[in-house]
Formats: sequence, C-alpha cells, structure tokens
Amino acid sequence: MRILITGATGFLGYHVVKQALAQGHDVLCLKRKTSKNPFNDVENKRITWFDFEDKDYKEIVARFAPEILVHGAWGGVNAADRNDEQLQIKNVEFSMFITRLYPYKQIISMGSQDEYGPIDEIVEETHILNPITQYGKKKIEYCKLLTEYCRNNQIEMHWLRIFNMYGTKQASNWIIPAVMNRCLNGEKEMDTTKGEQKYAYLYAEDFGKAVVSMFGVKGVSGIYNISSSNPISLKELFNMIKKLTNSSIKFNYGAIPYRLGQSMMICGNAAKFKHTFGEFENVSLEQGLKFLIKYLNDNESF
Repeated sequence: MRILITGATGFLGYHVVKQALAQGHDVLCLKRKTSKNPFNDVENKRITWFDFEDKDYKEIVARFAPEILVHGAWGGVNAADRNDEQLQIKNVEFSMFITRLYPYKQIISMGSQDEYGPIDEIVEETHILNPITQYGKKKIEYCKLLTEYCRNNQIEMHWLRIFNMYGTKQASNWIIPAVMNRCLNGEKEMDTTKGEQKYAYLYAEDFGKAVVSMFGVKGVSGIYNISSSNPISLKELFNMIKKLTNSSIKFNYGAIPYRLGQSMMICGNAAKFKHTFGEFENVSLEQGLKFLIKYLNDNESF
C-alpha cells in the first residue's frame, strides 16, 4: 500500500516507517530541511521525501497518491511546551491542513494519554477526558475535527491514544534512557521519588508493528488505546535497569517529592485494539531493555 507518514524523523514515526518498509509498503515521508534523517542508506533509498518548502510538494503528493495517512507530527511534546497554547493551536491548524491535503482512504492519527488528564487506574477509551495541558486539550480538539471530516468524506479513521513507550531513537531526557545512561556512565547516585508509581511501557518496535497492522482495515473507525498491559513500579524498573547494566548506582528513593497531581498508575486498557487488529505486545520489558542497552553500547548514544 502507499502510505504518507508525518513525524517520520521523530521517535515513534521512525518505528512506523521501519515496520512499513519491512512489510513492503511504499512510503512517502514529510520532513523539514532541518530534520535529522535517522534512517540508514538502504532504508532511505526506499523512502520518498517531500518538504513544504518544495514548490511542487502538492504534485509530489498527488503523484504518489497515498491511500493512507499516518499523522504523527506534533510540536511541543516535551513538558516545557505542553502549555504553550499558541504552539498547540498551530499543531491543530497544521493537522487539519495535512488531513485535507489529499483524499486518503484511511487516516491513522496519534493521540495521547494526556487526553485523559491525571489518572490512577487502568483506563478504557470511555474514561472521562480531563486534560490539564494545552497539549491534551488540542489533541482532543483535533480528534473531534478529524472525526467529523472523515465521517463527512467517508474516510476510515483511527485515533490512537498512546501511552508510555520506550526504545531506540527516543530522546535521552525520557525516563528509561535517562536512568540507563546514568547507570552505563558509572554514576554513583541518583535522587528519585519513592518510585511507587506504576507505569506500563511498550517497546517502540511493537508499536510500529501495531500501527502497520491497521493498514487497509475497514469498518472499524474509532478511538483506540495503545499501551502495554504490564505496569511496573518505577522502583522495580530502576532496579531492573541497574541489574541489566551491571551498575552499582544507588537510587535515593524519596529524595524527590511527588509533584502535585502525580499519576500513580498510567496504563491503558488496549483490549479494544487487540480485539480489532490483533495482539501487538511481543517484546517483554526485560527483553526490550536488553535490546536497548546493546543498542546504546553499540552506538554510544540514543
């Protein structure tokens, strides 16, 4: 199939592109001239790229004739930018622009657990939405606009509420690579909270495969959680990383207080996705961490 993917040079978009190529799909990716290309030479030769700075970008898209849009591009995902209202408004405007760019047959768009707001339980798609960031609020706004647009234009639409992910190409300031780097760098101590929070982490390669499994599926438009089903306390997670990296680091549990409104359980019930598209969680947390440690040692950085 012919797939247009935005956010292809980002963490999750990278894994979607990798899996789409692995399964023989033709891929057209949006990038900016300042974007760092994360793909190797063999992969890059199989990707068609376009940039909005190209005068003929509409012609490029039209010639490619994408059947499916996978929309993952969204600025301001870091905590410091999630309440930048103007930035998040621009995200909605851009998202609707790319939505209307071509008459796709299917649109798969990446939402967020932030749409639910603070949570302390395993949540289903029917859980009340109570976002506390502009990021979460604007994701919901775009989801509503996208749903209406797809309904009016007979386009299959899937909205993915994405929970915690980890894997290669993730920025080093996220929790798993941050702790892993400290362990591998030989640091002696690390201050942390009590580590009682239980979060579920899905390996990014499994996420990429899950998205690709949706390609061409008809008659199941809707909202889907995509999450690991195996929450683990941060204390257990940190100790697992410590053991797997053969580190002697000391975690000072309780040195950092919980922030106001701290979510103590972050996990999505992904049963609806699994029932519709099939099982996707194939890599255990321990396996994934081992893969990531090897990758980090081989490449020296994320």
